[in-house]
Amino acid sequence: MGVVWCIGCPGAGKTTLARSIAAQRARSTGRKLLVVDAEGDANFRALPMGSTVSELPKLLVEHNAVSFDAMNAGKQELRRLPTFIERAGRLVVLVDGAHAVLDAHSSAGDVWVRLQRVHRHAELELIWTTHHLGGDVPQVVQACAPELYVFRTTSPAALKTLEREFGLEASRVRGLERGKYIKVEMGFSAGA
Repeated sequence: MGVVWCIGCPGAGKTTLARSIAAQRARSTGRKLLVVDAEGDANFRALPMGSTVSELPKLLVEHNAVSFDAMNAGKQELRRLPTFIERAGRLVVLVDGAHAVLDAHSSAGDVWVRLQRVHRHAELELIWTTHHLGGDVPQVVQACAPELYVFRTTSPAALKTLEREFGLEASRVRGLERGKYIKVEMGFSAGA
């Protein structure tokens, strides 16, 4: 069980990798997959979709993979969703577009931050995508030791954060080709 972040500019391949990781983890664990779609990504249109938290229990009973329409959900529904996810437990959750629920100022008391802190207790796999590490991922979340997959980014602020926090040279990150990434493991590795 773990937390994964896929970070990079639009079109770099982060959603493709996140989707692959989520599907593999759902298959290997036998768990249901819940995609929180904040981007309206075509990759998830074929999944049964709910736009309220109250629709999710039935969808998850009937299907192995479902999506939640975060683009059109109200703020109240987005605040209720992590509590539902935590209580349901034993899910693989892909949040495509962290900006819809987090920002750099999210604090430890935020329900989405809490979800990352309790993911092991609730037996959750959490996979996130974001364009901007410093803008969408608060320090309290980075302290949860996620795996990072860093795709090409050109944002000066993101490049500075990646260099300062993880020792990744800006020129190396800026020069990554589409679909290529650098994996950074911050927590305990499986082989340790």
